[in-house]
Formats: sequence, structure tokens, C-alpha cells
Amino acid sequence: MESRSERVDSLDVASWLAKHGRTKNQIHVSQPREVSCWTRASSREGGDLKLGDRSGLHKLIPIPTFPADLNEGYPDMFVRKPEGVHPGVEPVAEALAQGGVPWRECDVVTFRNNLNKIAGTPFDSRKEWEVDACLSDGVLFLDIRDGPGDGRSFQNQDRFMYYGYKLEELSTNDNAKPSTVDATSEFCTVVRLRIGDLKIMMAAEIDCYHAGQETVGLGSYVEIKAQKIPNNPRQEQNACKFKYPRWWLQSWLA
Repeated sequence: MESRSERVDSLDVASWLAKHGRTKNQIHVSQPREVSCWTRASSREGGDLKLGDRSGLHKLIPIPTFPADLNEGYPDMFVRKPEGVHPGVEPVAEALAQGGVPWRECDVVTFRNNLNKIAGTPFDSRKEWEVDACLSDGVLFLDIRDGPGDGRSFQNQDRFMYYGYKLEELSTNDNAKPSTVDATSEFCTVVRLRIGDLKIMMAAEIDCYHAGQETVGLGSYVEIKAQKIPNNPRQEQNACKFKYPRWWLQSWLA
């Protein structure tokens, strides 16, 4: 297999646009179509990857018990993801093979995280990002890589991360007793979509699904977000300018 890798140290978006200009043509983005999936078991259970398995996809509770204290169980019941560790893109290729989809028929194989970074640049051109890329047999494989600001910590960061996972647990677990909040287990869908002339295979982690839909699939998937209510107009403005577009983009891709 012939392969080639190349790293571009930096790309200044403003300079690139000044040189190349903006396209006047609309870029067509196709409706994503699910072609495979996987469940990753909790690290407490060995962290095995189960291709084609939906056991990790949780159902959204019709009426969750709210209000609720998101501090409940912290920190003793929090199973964290290893810091700075990201899976390679290999599970995406393995899931495609399991689903009978030849990855050589596409142009890009990636996680949604990378497309969030690239497509989110128009919303926030000041934020730096990085990806690892490898070109193999004409297919571009993109690995997740922490950028300059991704590892930046802030006060109570671990607790706020717990809030997000705790909200997911409350929204999908109808057990009255508090349960372990496990960030190491996951369900991922793998979708096929086209952006312009590029045929893309993309994996995306899914929080849960809405049981009211006729079938379990892309149309039933739900993204859960925890948000502190803005305290002033400036915070609300920043959320509308930066955070909410990122949320929309993430859900729009898959």
C-alpha cells in the first residue's frame, strides 16, 4: 500500500482567503446516511470495541426527573476518559469493513470532531486547531489531535465536564438510584456524506435516541448539552456567536 504523510505547520485563514478568495458558488452537502456503527464498552469492562453493535445506544427518557443536582456523585462516581488520549481513525475503517462498505471508494475517513474544527472556522477564525492526516491509496485519513487551546484548563473544569455526563445519565437512566457516570463507554454511528466533490466517511459519538421515532437511526438521534444560563447580555451574545453555532454544526453533520 502506497502511503504519504505531510504536515502543514500552520494555516492563517485570513491570509488564505485574501490569496484565494471566497467561492461564489454554493457547496452542496448531502444528507448523511448511516452505514455502520459500534459500541465501546466501559474501561471498567475492558473497553472492547463491538463493531455493528447498538447496545451502547441509550433511550431518551420521556420525562426526566428535573430539576436535579448535577453535583450528585461527584467526584467519587465519575469514571473519566484518559486525559489527552484519542482513538486513532482505525475503528472507523474497521466499522466500514464490518458494514461491507469499502473505504477505498471515498476521499476522506474521519471523526466528526475534525469536521467540527474545519467547518467551524467561519464561526470563530481566531481559534487554532490541529489534525493529524495520512494519505493512503488516495484516501485521506484524519486523526483527532489536541490543538494549542484544547488542553487549556480552567477552574472547576473537571466538575463542569462531569455536569455534562451527569445530565446525559439523568436523561437516559430511569433508575431512581444514582448510578456511576461513565465517560469511557460510547456509541458511535458511521455515516456517508458528500461535501462538494468530496465523498466522506465520518464517525460521530451519539448521546441517545428518541423513542418516539418510527425507526432507530439518524432521524431519532439526540444530542444533549449542559449550559449555564448566561448572567448578562455579553455572555448571551458570546454564546449566540460562538457556542450555539458549534452545537448546530455538530448536530447538522450527523
